[in-house]
Amino acid sequence: MHRYRFIALVWAAVLLAGCYINPQLSGEITAESTESQTLAVGEAPTIEITNPVGQIEITEGAPGEVSATITKQSRHEDPAEAEGLLDQITWTLTQTGDGVRLLIEGTENTDNFESGLSAVAMVQVPPGSDLVVNLGAGETSIDQPTGDVVYNGGAGLVTVSLPRDASFTLHITGGVASIESDFAGVPSGGLATDFTQTIGDNPTQTLVLNMGAGKVVLREVP
Repeated sequence: MHRYRFIALVWAAVLLAGCYINPQLSGEITAESTESQTLAVGEAPTIEITNPVGQIEITEGAPGEVSATITKQSRHEDPAEAEGLLDQITWTLTQTGDGVRLLIEGTENTDNFESGLSAVAMVQVPPGSDLVVNLGAGETSIDQPTGDVVYNGGAGLVTVSLPRDASFTLHITGGVASIESDFAGVPSGGLATDFTQTIGDNPTQTLVLNMGAGKVVLREVP
């Protein structure tokens, strides 16, 4: 599939822990377009989000609906060419039973997003949703999730914000991933090769963060 081939390319580009070289994200954005879609869902669905390159922002929204806003971005010295390349980014938001899937892809002739393309996905999810997040390269922020989270990142930065009194089981794996944490018991700095820790006395959720290379940040919020 597109995303697995792309993640392999991202891993090959990694040079240092906590940083990555991603040429298609380093240039100036010369064209972009934004599209949105909302689905009616049941209580606490499982939501899978996949983005090859760019950014994913997840926040809690209204009960009973999943809302996605996708901003396609292109970097090309020819403005007209940049506009045309936006059509090579496709995305779908679909529902099967209690599961919702947001899939962002590039068409075959974009060579898996190597043509200066990226996408920003802003997703609002119902309270209690379980999340599966797949990002090839870029940044992800997950703001106060109330369900379980599984994050699979090739290279980049993932930030998870949780209430100060949150209680959860944390599992981090990373080839060359560093950790920055506001929560006691989670070591900051160094490399996360395989780390499991229970935060609080009565964990109500599980966070599994699998990072190929980059940085994991855990933030406490009031």
